[in-house]
Amino acid sequence: MTYDRKEQEEQHMQRFVKNIRNLILGLGIAAAAAGCGASIRNYADYEHTVSFDEYHSFYVGEFDPEPPAGLDARREPPAEVVEAIHDTIAQELEAKGMAQADEASADLIININGGGRSQSRTVAAAGGAANPFEGSYIERYRQGTLIIDIRDRENNMLVWHGWATAAVSEDGADVDTIREAVIQILSGYPPG
Repeated sequence: MTYDRKEQEEQHMQRFVKNIRNLILGLGIAAAAAGCGASIRNYADYEHTVSFDEYHSFYVGEFDPEPPAGLDARREPPAEVVEAIHDTIAQELEAKGMAQADEASADLIININGGGRSQSRTVAAAGGAANPFEGSYIERYRQGTLIIDIRDRENNMLVWHGWATAAVSEDGADVDTIREAVIQILSGYPPG
Protein backbone atom coordinates (compact mmCIF):
# COMPACT_ATOMS: atom_id res chain seq x y z
CA MET A 1 0.00 0.00 0.00
CA THR A 2 1.40 3.39 -0.89
CA TYR A 3 0.76 6.69 0.77
CA ASP A 4 1.01 10.03 -0.85
CA ARG A 5 3.44 12.59 0.59
CA LYS A 6 0.74 14.59 2.40
CA GLU A 7 -0.49 11.48 4.31
CA GLN A 8 3.09 10.57 5.24
CA GLU A 9 3.76 14.05 6.59
CA GLU A 10 0.50 14.00 8.53
CA GLN A 11 1.34 10.61 10.10
CA HIS A 12 4.86 11.80 10.92
CA MET A 13 3.45 14.92 12.63
CA GLN A 14 0.95 12.84 14.64
CA ARG A 15 3.77 10.55 15.82
CA PHE A 16 5.90 13.57 16.66
CA VAL A 17 3.12 15.21 18.71
CA LYS A 18 2.41 11.90 20.47
CA ASN A 19 6.12 11.47 21.31
CA ILE A 20 6.37 15.01 22.67
CA ARG A 21 3.24 14.46 24.79
CA ASN A 22 4.72 11.20 26.13
CA LEU A 23 8.02 12.93 26.87
CA ILE A 24 6.33 15.70 28.83
CA LEU A 25 4.19 13.18 30.72
CA GLY A 26 7.21 10.97 31.42
CA LEU A 27 9.29 13.87 32.71
CA GLY A 28 6.43 14.98 34.95
CA ILE A 29 6.02 11.48 36.40
CA ALA A 30 9.77 11.11 36.87
CA ALA A 31 10.02 14.47 38.62
CA ALA A 32 7.16 13.57 40.95
CA ALA A 33 8.59 10.14 41.66
CA ALA A 34 12.05 11.54 42.30
CA GLY A 35 10.55 13.89 44.87
CA CYS A 36 8.80 10.98 46.58
CA GLY A 37 11.87 8.83 46.91
CA ALA A 38 14.08 11.41 48.58
CA SER A 39 11.70 12.56 51.28
CA ILE A 40 9.28 11.37 53.90
CA ARG A 41 5.60 11.70 53.05
CA ASN A 42 3.16 11.65 55.94
CA TYR A 43 -0.60 11.52 56.32
CA ALA A 44 -3.08 11.49 59.19
CA ASP A 45 -6.78 11.14 59.84
CA TYR A 46 -8.87 11.17 62.99
CA GLU A 47 -12.31 10.58 64.45
CA HIS A 48 -13.98 13.98 64.07
CA THR A 49 -16.53 13.37 66.84
CA VAL A 50 -13.85 13.01 69.55
CA SER A 51 -12.72 15.82 71.84
CA PHE A 52 -8.96 15.39 72.10
CA ASP A 53 -8.84 17.80 75.07
CA GLU A 54 -10.06 14.89 77.24
CA TYR A 55 -6.86 12.89 76.71
CA HIS A 56 -3.95 13.56 79.06
CA SER A 57 -1.93 10.34 79.20
CA PHE A 58 -0.64 7.67 76.84
CA TYR A 59 0.98 4.27 76.72
CA VAL A 60 3.18 3.18 73.79
CA GLY A 61 2.63 -0.48 72.95
CA GLU A 62 5.02 -2.90 71.30
CA PHE A 63 5.75 -2.87 67.58
CA ASP A 64 3.25 -5.23 65.93
CA PRO A 65 5.34 -7.82 64.05
CA GLU A 66 2.52 -8.63 61.60
CA PRO A 67 2.56 -6.05 58.78
CA PRO A 68 -0.70 -4.68 57.40
CA ALA A 69 -2.07 -5.91 54.07
CA GLY A 70 0.04 -4.85 51.12
CA LEU A 71 3.26 -4.61 53.13
CA ASP A 72 5.79 -7.27 53.93
CA ALA A 73 8.07 -7.61 56.89
CA ARG A 74 11.43 -8.91 55.73
CA ARG A 75 12.55 -9.08 59.29
CA GLU A 76 11.66 -7.72 62.69
CA PRO A 77 12.90 -4.15 63.10
CA PRO A 78 16.18 -3.85 65.02
CA ALA A 79 15.87 -3.00 68.71
CA GLU A 80 17.42 0.45 68.17
CA VAL A 81 14.75 1.29 65.57
CA VAL A 82 11.89 0.22 67.87
CA GLU A 83 13.51 2.14 70.72
CA ALA A 84 13.82 5.24 68.51
CA ILE A 85 10.12 4.99 67.62
CA HIS A 86 9.08 4.63 71.28
CA ASP A 87 11.37 7.44 72.48
CA THR A 88 10.35 9.86 69.75
CA ILE A 89 6.63 9.22 70.29
CA ALA A 90 7.08 9.83 74.03
CA GLN A 91 9.10 13.02 73.44
CA GLU A 92 6.61 14.40 70.94
CA LEU A 93 3.53 13.70 73.06
CA GLU A 94 5.17 14.93 76.28
CA ALA A 95 6.11 18.15 74.45
CA LYS A 96 2.38 18.52 73.72
CA GLY A 97 1.57 18.31 77.44
CA MET A 98 0.69 14.63 77.73
CA ALA A 99 2.10 12.25 80.34
CA GLN A 100 3.33 8.72 79.83
CA ALA A 101 1.39 6.15 81.90
CA ASP A 102 1.10 2.39 82.27
CA GLU A 103 -1.23 0.48 79.98
CA ALA A 104 -3.97 0.03 82.60
CA SER A 105 -4.35 3.74 83.38
CA ALA A 106 -3.44 5.58 80.17
CA ASP A 107 -6.14 7.52 78.34
CA LEU A 108 -4.66 6.52 74.99
CA ILE A 109 -2.92 3.39 73.72
CA ILE A 110 -0.40 3.96 70.93
CA ASN A 111 -0.05 1.04 68.50
CA ILE A 112 2.90 0.90 66.09
CA ASN A 113 3.08 -1.09 62.88
CA GLY A 114 4.82 -1.00 59.56
CA GLY A 115 6.59 -2.82 56.81
CA GLY A 116 7.82 -2.31 53.31
CA ARG A 117 7.35 -3.23 49.71
CA SER A 118 9.33 -3.16 46.51
CA GLN A 119 8.52 -0.28 44.20
CA SER A 120 9.71 0.85 40.81
CA ARG A 121 9.58 4.07 38.88
CA THR A 122 10.60 5.17 35.42
CA VAL A 123 13.36 7.74 35.32
CA ALA A 124 13.03 9.53 32.02
CA ALA A 125 15.91 10.92 30.02
CA ALA A 126 15.46 13.44 27.27
CA GLY A 127 15.88 11.46 24.08
CA GLY A 128 15.47 12.66 20.54
CA ALA A 129 12.21 13.41 18.76
CA ALA A 130 12.19 9.96 17.17
CA ASN A 131 12.47 8.21 20.58
CA PRO A 132 11.81 10.54 23.52
CA PHE A 133 12.43 7.79 26.09
CA GLU A 134 15.88 6.85 24.80
CA GLY A 135 18.13 6.56 27.84
CA SER A 136 15.22 6.15 30.28
CA TYR A 137 15.44 3.39 32.83
CA ILE A 138 13.47 1.65 35.56
CA GLU A 139 14.66 2.32 39.10
CA ARG A 140 13.75 -0.22 41.76
CA TYR A 141 13.68 0.74 45.40
CA ARG A 142 12.20 -0.28 48.74
CA GLN A 143 9.44 1.85 50.25
CA GLY A 144 9.08 1.68 54.01
CA THR A 145 5.87 2.56 55.84
CA LEU A 146 5.49 3.41 59.53
CA ILE A 147 1.98 3.46 61.00
CA ILE A 148 0.94 4.97 64.33
CA ASP A 149 -2.58 4.27 65.58
CA ILE A 150 -3.95 5.99 68.68
CA ARG A 151 -6.86 4.31 70.45
CA ASP A 152 -9.06 5.38 73.32
CA ARG A 153 -8.20 2.83 76.02
CA GLU A 154 -11.66 2.74 77.58
CA ASN A 155 -13.64 1.84 74.46
CA ASN A 156 -10.78 0.65 72.20
CA MET A 157 -11.95 3.11 69.53
CA LEU A 158 -9.40 4.25 66.97
CA VAL A 159 -9.33 8.03 67.40
CA TRP A 160 -6.29 8.98 65.33
CA HIS A 161 -4.33 7.26 62.54
CA GLY A 162 -1.08 8.52 61.04
CA TRP A 163 1.48 7.03 58.70
CA ALA A 164 4.59 7.96 56.77
CA THR A 165 6.36 6.48 53.77
CA ALA A 166 9.92 6.91 52.51
CA ALA A 167 12.40 5.19 50.27
CA VAL A 168 14.65 3.02 52.44
CA SER A 169 17.59 0.70 51.90
CA GLU A 170 17.13 -3.05 51.74
CA ASP A 171 18.15 -3.09 55.41
CA GLY A 172 15.34 -0.70 56.34
CA ALA A 173 15.33 2.91 57.46
CA ASP A 174 18.07 4.40 59.58
CA VAL A 175 17.29 5.72 63.06
CA ASP A 176 17.39 9.39 61.98
CA THR A 177 14.86 8.75 59.20
CA ILE A 178 12.62 6.87 61.66
CA ARG A 179 12.75 9.71 64.19
CA GLU A 180 11.92 12.27 61.49
CA ALA A 181 9.03 10.09 60.26
CA VAL A 182 7.56 9.90 63.79
CA ILE A 183 7.92 13.67 64.23
CA GLN A 184 6.17 14.30 60.91
CA ILE A 185 3.41 11.79 61.64
CA LEU A 186 2.67 13.31 65.06
CA SER A 187 2.92 16.91 63.82
CA GLY A 188 -0.84 16.77 63.23
CA TYR A 189 -1.67 15.44 66.70
CA PRO A 190 -3.86 16.58 68.34
CA PRO A 191 -5.93 17.70 65.37
CA GLY A 192 -7.44 21.15 65.14
